[in-house]
Amino acid sequence: MMPVQVQSLFFQVLVILGALGLFLFGMKTMSEALQRIAGGRLRSALASMMQTPARQVLVGMALTAIVQSSSATTVMIVSFVNAGLLNLLQSIGMIMGANVGTTVTAWIIALFGFQVDVGMAAIPLIAVGCPLLFSRRDKVKASGNIIIGFALLFLAITILKTVMGGFTGDPRFVDWLGALGHHGFWSLLMFMGVGLVLTVVIQSSSAMIALTIIMCSNGWIPFEYGLVMILGENIGTTSTANIAASVTNTNARRAALAHAVFNVIGVVWALPLVPVSAEGIAALFVALGGASPVADPTAAPVAMALFHTLFNVLNTLLLAGFIPQIASLVTGIIRGRAASPAALRHIGPTLLSTDGISLIQAQSELRAFARRATRMFGMVRNLFRETNADRFGELMAALGAGQRENARFRQEYSAYLARALQEDVGAEAKQDIQVMSRLAADIEIMSDSAYSIAKLIRTKKEKRIWFAQQMRDDLNRMFDLVDEALAVMNANVGDLRGRAAGLAGALGIEERIDALRTELKEHYLHLCGDEEANYQATIMFADLVTHVELLADAIVHISEDAQEITSHE
Repeated sequence: MMPVQVQSLFFQVLVILGALGLFLFGMKTMSEALQRIAGGRLRSALASMMQTPARQVLVGMALTAIVQSSSATTVMIVSFVNAGLLNLLQSIGMIMGANVGTTVTAWIIALFGFQVDVGMAAIPLIAVGCPLLFSRRDKVKASGNIIIGFALLFLAITILKTVMGGFTGDPRFVDWLGALGHHGFWSLLMFMGVGLVLTVVIQSSSAMIALTIIMCSNGWIPFEYGLVMILGENIGTTSTANIAASVTNTNARRAALAHAVFNVIGVVWALPLVPVSAEGIAALFVALGGASPVADPTAAPVAMALFHTLFNVLNTLLLAGFIPQIASLVTGIIRGRAASPAALRHIGPTLLSTDGISLIQAQSELRAFARRATRMFGMVRNLFRETNADRFGELMAALGAGQRENARFRQEYSAYLARALQEDVGAEAKQDIQVMSRLAADIEIMSDSAYSIAKLIRTKKEKRIWFAQQMRDDLNRMFDLVDEALAVMNANVGDLRGRAAGLAGALGIEERIDALRTELKEHYLHLCGDEEANYQATIMFADLVTHVELLADAIVHISEDAQEITSHE
């Protein structure tokens, strides 16, 4: 049977771990709800972000401030690099911005968790937020999750402050921490290592920063050592993206490594300056009429949030001009040719973000899929005109490879959407995912139809069936209408927010294709004579017209499905 003191210690450790779990759950709840509300803004930001390094940094800051997790943002960035949506230089700029954006969390913890007594307010906040969860409107439900997320966050901080405050009077802890602090610069390294290791274990720098602030505010550790723990936590947080990138392509692994390199460089120059920084911040607080965080632990929370912000802002300002050099360094460390995945281009194989980002990635994949299928039809038109046997064979092989790649894409894409549906997404997001699944199926049908037309053209060539010039001209008329339908389809898929050509244009082209099909079939079937060559040409022509119509129908269905997304955005 355990002694009473051991039982008490074991219970306190469990309570601390439970409070950390509550903190992480609150952060996750709040983060995902914020992303649902800001999903449209996230899409707009990603669409216009990559013009300059300054804009890359700003977008990284904004995304992290919205997501409330630098780890989530960095994993997202690595996923985009893996897909080829971002290049290495762009990703490094965004990662720098993410480091600045994550400092918002420390300020929330410092200002609300310590300057205001939120312990008694947590339960009333849950009472306010809970009814909102039963709303049928996704944004109202998300607002309820934000309120409850904040309540859980502050409840966890209150528990941590209470439980860890009990350790303060324990002479064994006081003596042990005092012993760690009498080794000069080695003490700084030890506390930095503690922050690094614990962040890797917990996989949340936000939770570790909250824990560090509480330890300082309770007088467990001196202010100076709290600052070096924050530096260690900045390195530890890079482990999440590097773990996620282990199964991605070369450039994505480089982007994740760049995050670690950037933070390590920052710690290298900042660590020797921590004693001076601690004194400077203390002097600033005293000059402003406040208490010194060195002498008064209750002043530590805001002071530590200030240090966290200053460090990340200064590190970004110092290294923003060296993005090409950082890229060269990580390229030299991780050698190999940067290649994109065979099928999915905008989604990493294992990187599934929360629903707001999942939809952005899924829609980017859909647009790329539609463009690839469109290019297949362009190859079919070239095949119809081609007279050189070698070039004809190359086009046919390329079309076969494209059809197989599109089938592989559909399989991977459907698996991704199925995973997204398993997440806690809203009703509108779920509807969008289901529509995107149908869109992918229609695009695959379109791809298969294009390949079927190519095989008919190959059969025509192999059987030496000759089309009269009028037949060729009439078939090209249908091809031209299909090209018009493809332009409308790509506009609709490319703009799933309802500003493109819409459904009317697609339906108008479909009517013209149907009318032309009827006209051509009636005309050529009546002209079918007794000559075997003429009969074979007419039958082949009718088969091609039928398959072109099937292709056009699939194209129109894509525009119809796209409207189901635009209708509620």
